[in-house]
Amino acid sequence: MIRDYKIVLASASPRRRELLNQISLNPVIEPSTVVEVITTRVPEDAVMELSLQKSRRCGKASAAWYHCNRGRYCSGG
Repeated sequence: MIRDYKIVLASASPRRRELLNQISLNPVIEPSTVVEVITTRVPEDAVMELSLQKSRRCGKASAAWYHCNRGRYCSGG
């Protein structure tokens, strides 16, 4: 279950935090300073690229991260 994981939000977005709090995920906020590089024109793939870049930059390469648009667990490193 997703609540068994530490959820790290690599964004300072108040709205994203609010949305996650509304579903009781209560993320740890660790804004990323990564320069976002998108190498695809496919929106779903761009989201995956950015998520992976941010998870690695935040030092969470071995942590699990959740990609809600595809509803699956992935390895961050």
